[in-house]
Amino acid sequence: MALIRRIGFTRFNRWGDNLGRLTVSAATHTDALDGTDELNITCAEDLVKGDRVVWIDLQGVCHEHIVDTIDRVHDDDGAPETQAVCINSVNETWDDWLDDKRPSGSVSVALTSIIADTRWEVGTCDQGGSASRTFYHESVREGLAGIIETWGGELETLIVHDGAGIVSRRVGVRAKRGNQSSAKRFTWTKDLVSVKRSVASDNPKTRVYGYGKGVETESGGYGRRLTFGDINGGKDYVEDAEATAVWGHPDGEGGILPAVASYVNEQCEDAAQLLQETKDYLEQVKEPKVTYTASVIDLYAFGRSWEGVGVGDDVAIIDKGFSAEGVRLHGRVSQIERDLLTGDATVTFGTLTDNMADMWQSVSNALKSNSQQNAIYDAAAGTSVSWLQQLQAALNAQFNAVGTYKVETFELGTMWSNVPIDAETGLPVKATSGMWAVNINGMGMRLAANLTSDGQWDWRTFLTGAMVSADAINTGTMRAERVRAGLLTDEKGKNRWDLTSGEFSLSASTEVGGKTVQKIADDAASSAVDAQTQRDIFNKLTNNGQTQGIYLSGGLLYINANYIETGIISDRYGRSTWNLNTGSLTTNYMTANNIDANGTFECGSASNLIRLASGEIKGYEDGTQIGTIDFSAHMRNVSTGQLTTGLQLTGNQHIRITTPLISAAASSSESTTTTHAITKDCTLHYISKIQDDGDGTITWWNATRSIDFVDGFCTVCNFD
Repeated sequence: MALIRRIGFTRFNRWGDNLGRLTVSAATHTDALDGTDELNITCAEDLVKGDRVVWIDLQGVCHEHIVDTIDRVHDDDGAPETQAVCINSVNETWDDWLDDKRPSGSVSVALTSIIADTRWEVGTCDQGGSASRTFYHESVREGLAGIIETWGGELETLIVHDGAGIVSRRVGVRAKRGNQSSAKRFTWTKDLVSVKRSVASDNPKTRVYGYGKGVETESGGYGRRLTFGDINGGKDYVEDAEATAVWGHPDGEGGILPAVASYVNEQCEDAAQLLQETKDYLEQVKEPKVTYTASVIDLYAFGRSWEGVGVGDDVAIIDKGFSAEGVRLHGRVSQIERDLLTGDATVTFGTLTDNMADMWQSVSNALKSNSQQNAIYDAAAGTSVSWLQQLQAALNAQFNAVGTYKVETFELGTMWSNVPIDAETGLPVKATSGMWAVNINGMGMRLAANLTSDGQWDWRTFLTGAMVSADAINTGTMRAERVRAGLLTDEKGKNRWDLTSGEFSLSASTEVGGKTVQKIADDAASSAVDAQTQRDIFNKLTNNGQTQGIYLSGGLLYINANYIETGIISDRYGRSTWNLNTGSLTTNYMTANNIDANGTFECGSASNLIRLASGEIKGYEDGTQIGTIDFSAHMRNVSTGQLTTGLQLTGNQHIRITTPLISAAASSSESTTTTHAITKDCTLHYISKIQDDGDGTITWWNATRSIDFVDGFCTVCNFD
């Protein structure tokens, strides 16, 4: 049996220029529901990273892949060839940026918003439902993954060509990819070569605790998470007793303990919804995940058009190799790996488990979608968190499954690899994908997972006596004397510390008044607000005090909080201090014994005390109030409550003093004589001159004087 038609591969550069057909000696295509879409190709041409490989499969579907990793090697005859791994061209959107997008509504609305600034168009979107999400400071490719996470569905790309080049690139979100009513059946003796049944390494869970959104506290933080015990007979969990009888474990006293897990939905605020979601999750995890991998013949490649199958198709397998009754499966195709030159294929049904690409994606999702309040971090600090345990288990499985080659020389030290290596150079005898090497010599240890462009090991991780250098480190708890870093931030940018610029913010919200906290902080530090007061900047950062948090902007620290407990507040020179433990306040201008929460201010001693409260200054002597002056400039008689004009000083041209009340009384008298000062114009008569007449008589002259009094104070004095 021979292939009806061979597939051709055309090479384009990143700008769309046609560079001609490739001379291909090997090509496999892997497509999966988890987003994997990878072309592994071997050709004579020297490919360049970023080149596009365009090809049309036997069912007439056009594919475009980006050349990602390249190995240029020589075969046994010395002829050079290129081994390249190419990825779906939608991955070019890793280089497109989303600064701040907030789509709300259907999935097509969200998708339109996300890819608006790319060359991709919106394709078929039949995933239902309505939702909203903020895409902040992330790539468009991450945004596409976020759409699937929020709205659900499966990502699908469609490449349209006109025979000369690509004319359209579309990305859509499908409720389910593939043909859900396919009549395709893989049958032993027809197109089924072999079947492998794999049971996943993760253990079934028979009791699941459900946790929703944290309950908001009065201080604006979040306390205990939402549970559903009130509507579930007091139980915050759901359990399958039959599954526990099978997959539980002995309790040491003759009973069975359930296998326990948790389900967390950060956004769920409804107990009934959380209960149902937890029940659905239990159904998924209460039995082992079984995957069937079938080696098949792609009969479509041999001209049988009715035998075509694609990822997501709902198909059947019939195989009597396991038992007399045979294995009869009916489910979706989760992955297809095709040899595009021979027609051989491997079809996977069920969950793609223990695949390293999937494991890394699972770990990445766990790190992105959970905060420290999440149950994923509930393990003790000295214990590996759940995502790390999952990763460690997968890595152990990979380590256990691989063979190892070793060489040892004085120059190289000791070197291990998963491929045969040359005893003199330490390089692989023949380059393949998935190579790795470990080298230990007098310097330390180094690790590589690929070759450089000149054929040397690409050492990327180093361990010496002085340091560890690596592209990525996965850990549970990190203990260090010093950590040097650039930007520390959570995944959503709510809390960030830029150690390069010094900018720091901790906030319960990423938005204030329609702007991101980061944008507001940038604005507050810019010249546009230099003329504004710190109060203006504080109001912008905190939405006029409504949003609490800690902000550092323009070298200034701003704090907005309902409750702060502290001891002494002081300026940097110690000239003004407020001791909140004793209540005393001291400044350059005054010293206070106590200031309470109601604004009462006291200074002086126990025998002579001045108290400022409610807009009044009150004087006390030996604990008894002896006077009051309010801020309307009135003096009040302590005994009678009578108000009179208080002491007045008027500057500029003259000084005016008003003495409203003069009191006099003997120390033993209980009565008081009061004299009120007058306001009056007076004419006084007086003898202005006396003359001796010399005969025993005198003569005198009479004159008058005008004197004006205002509140007992002489303001005018004239002589005639």
